[in-house]
Amino acid sequence: MVTARATYRVRDRNTLIGSLRVQAKNGVVAHLPAQYVREHTTLAYASTTHAAQGALARGHEGWSHVVPDGKIVDADGYA
Repeated sequence: MVTARATYRVRDRNTLIGSLRVQAKNGVVAHLPAQYVREHTTLAYASTTHAAQGALARGHEGWSHVVPDGKIVDADGYA
């Protein structure tokens, strides 16, 4: 079972069918079918400001780097 907003490390990819074998920080391994990967996963190197704020509120330490596109507002910079 995988958890929303959790980060997993990809350990293996089946290149024929597109499924992934991923591992959580606690060592638990999960198999993700290709359709699930296409519809429900994103890369963890980038985040929305709202998701980053949620991570900070849950006690995760880290840095946030903003690349403004001209549409950013003051509230987007809050952390």
